[in-house]
Amino acid sequence: MSQETDNIRPESDDCPPHVVFYNLTNSGASAVVPIIEELLVNEQGYTSLGDPSNSHEFASFFSGERIVFHWTHSPPSTFRSFLERDDFRFICLYRDPRDVMVSHIKDVIHRDLNEGKTETDLYHEYIGSNFDGMYHYADEWLHLDQPNVISFSFEELKKNVEGTIRNLFKFLQLEVNEESLRSCCEKYSFESVTQRSPGIEGPIVRNNLMYRKGISGDWKNQFDDSVSKAFDDRFQIFLNRWGYGSNPSMKEFQLVSPPLPCGVGWLVNVLLELGIKTSHNHESYLRDHWQQDEFGQACIHPKAKEHLQWHLPVLRSEQSFKFQPNIEVRWEHRLDFARNPQPTILFTRDGRDAVYSHYRRHHKHQSSFDDFLIQPDKWPDHFPEMFDLPPAETWALFNYFWLEMSHVMPVIVVRFEDTKANPIREIQRVLKFLEIHRSDAEIVAAVEKSTFIKAQKQELETAVESDTSSRNNHRKGMPFEWKSHFQPDQLIRFSGLPDEILHRLGYETICPSSPKFTEQSLSIDIDQEIQSCRASSDWSNVKKSLLHEILKTSSNKTRWRLCSELIAHDWTQRIFKMDLYQSLAANHIRQSISKLLARHAKSNIIQNLFSRNIQFDPVISPMGLHRGYVLVQVDRSFFALSPALGPDFDILKQSQESIIQLAQQGLCIVVATESRLTKSVDLLIDSILANAKKLASSGHAYAASEIFQRCIVLTGGKDSKSIKAANFAQKLATT
Repeated sequence: MSQETDNIRPESDDCPPHVVFYNLTNSGASAVVPIIEELLVNEQGYTSLGDPSNSHEFASFFSGERIVFHWTHSPPSTFRSFLERDDFRFICLYRDPRDVMVSHIKDVIHRDLNEGKTETDLYHEYIGSNFDGMYHYADEWLHLDQPNVISFSFEELKKNVEGTIRNLFKFLQLEVNEESLRSCCEKYSFESVTQRSPGIEGPIVRNNLMYRKGISGDWKNQFDDSVSKAFDDRFQIFLNRWGYGSNPSMKEFQLVSPPLPCGVGWLVNVLLELGIKTSHNHESYLRDHWQQDEFGQACIHPKAKEHLQWHLPVLRSEQSFKFQPNIEVRWEHRLDFARNPQPTILFTRDGRDAVYSHYRRHHKHQSSFDDFLIQPDKWPDHFPEMFDLPPAETWALFNYFWLEMSHVMPVIVVRFEDTKANPIREIQRVLKFLEIHRSDAEIVAAVEKSTFIKAQKQELETAVESDTSSRNNHRKGMPFEWKSHFQPDQLIRFSGLPDEILHRLGYETICPSSPKFTEQSLSIDIDQEIQSCRASSDWSNVKKSLLHEILKTSSNKTRWRLCSELIAHDWTQRIFKMDLYQSLAANHIRQSISKLLARHAKSNIIQNLFSRNIQFDPVISPMGLHRGYVLVQVDRSFFALSPALGPDFDILKQSQESIIQLAQQGLCIVVATESRLTKSVDLLIDSILANAKKLASSGHAYAASEIFQRCIVLTGGKDSKSIKAANFAQKLATT
């Protein structure tokens, strides 16, 4: 880090701006960063402040006293407090994502970090890991629609380095000395640094920058067919959006709805009737939801049809579809669609009707409506290990999430009740959002083919054909049914947090006389260490620090705010994972959910949420015995412990390495879900017994007997199956 003592920033309205240069890693910064940095420092009096390795600390070491240049690979969220400042300019360099990956992998191998893996293995590994979210972050930079941000490609740069630098200085409103510009461009050219021409094979030159080939399109020489296909499947969106793909005009949209009966199937059916490719995002047919028939038209995947024919009348009338090219809408009840921010349609319904309909559809034979309204529920298929809240709060949080996503991407809300009152108008709104035109006659025809009566008939006919009972998905299709079914003590379950979301969506609230819900001033001072850990994606230390702060505070208000922050961190991590935890979307959602929970922290529902999810020390929860193994839960993990470990064994004192070693010896089994625990014990013991029996039957009775005895030790002599098999082997050994 260079700190110039004499470059004090003058107090003037027209003084030069601070400059942050972002580039997607391995996108050609070596061709431009040294030139810009030298010209700014030597000709304009800038201070070069930090480098990509310490960008996460920029907010703490930037004082504003000097005009600074900073080079970074970090996402926009790292600079969120500076992004809209008039005294900052951001320059963004990008490159064909395929060449970026080639350059990155070559560098990994050059530095001997490939751990013996082949180049092709590394390509597949990095593609499978989402390239640590780097393409997503580059995409965020490139789509910052604000006047203090400029972007350009490596390919543009290579055509005219001097001209590109001139344009950048014009953007910065700074004069550039032509002689200095020419001198710098020559000094830092690929030829000068590497002593060879671009494209010529040679050793990688690496300092804080990297020089390998300095050309575009080398991925064609490096990717085999398997890598090309895997890359396209995963990152086609960025190839198209950045102008490198085969279909740059492709537009993608998302359709989401709460995982409660909302009537979204109606909209899906209308879109399909209008020839708009709409794909259900289910893992069993995710890649090939639509398949091409012999006539070049789209046919639905058999598994998709088996699932969707209960909901969509169009699947009975149409066997193949001719979709409008270059547009696709994917739909599901998901939160993690936010990982790939696309224009999104939120289809929703009054939460009271959605919850009541869900109860009648799935729970009326198991519990009373009163019990159902207070019972926390899990949604493993849609947002696993999240919320764990009663249905009213689940409905509210899902809608809140997507309403807040409108701050980082286009979101349109379509309400079930409005589609009933004026379906033509709502479809016209949706088509305008999708930037698609259809005639009034086409819209009317599509709506008439998608009515509730037709959907109900489709479900009944599907039930007859499949020789099963109707699923009761299409029960009444009435708006505001809750008004005739809810008792006052049941309606109160929608007060507080759900009521806030009812208000935001324009529905009648539970407490009309209550003050309007607003963003209250709920900020607290977050420890600098926590902020630093958060900026570097060090989630485990963020959690530890927040727990420490919760433990030491004596203020209920501060404790609730910290608990809200911790829960919001946890949920955000589960949605965006670690690779996208620093995205603008993730940062906004974390802050928004934290504020929402804090606003309603006094309610019993949120207090119970805190107590269930926040433990100051890990707690061992006994779960009984299975085949001699002791079953326990520790935080979110489930363990089966062999009695051979002894009565003084303490799982809380074990390191990750020791747990792995114990697992290898069969002394400890650890799984992520309770349902897998006993199955894993059975798998271990039965596989040992099967191996021993195979040895015994092949005449190796003594070896088999030793293995059986080992099984007796592991189970503490409490597994009847093991004892019976061991006794049999013992008889064989003595005869």
